[in-house]
Amino acid sequence: DGGWAHLFDTEICGDDTEQRKPHTDQILKAAENLNMPLGADIWYVGDSTTDVIAAKSAKITSVFFNGAQWDQPWLNKIFPGNARYPYKPDVVVNDFSEFWAMVLSCRKASKR
Repeated sequence: DGGWAHLFDTEICGDDTEQRKPHTDQILKAAENLNMPLGADIWYVGDSTTDVIAAKSAKITSVFFNGAQWDQPWLNKIFPGNARYPYKPDVVVNDFSEFWAMVLSCRKASKR
């Protein structure tokens, strides 16, 4: 009824699995629903450190949506990539136009 549900092939909510993020249960459930193996061609778009941890733990591509427009020093602080906090997003996008440009670029590259 004008919502977003028709745009998705599957949807998983926090209480659909035993464990919540940063555990990978929700990602594993979505991949199972879609009958897709986990890999770099699956993107997890999220706006929190737990989203990044879940994606990296599942060994899929982590896209951090920087809607808060945090600057690079702050991103380096929350994603230091050190031994204690190793998780860093594969890519950071700052708005939907950057995200859409990345999607189009990847689609174009995959057609070659």
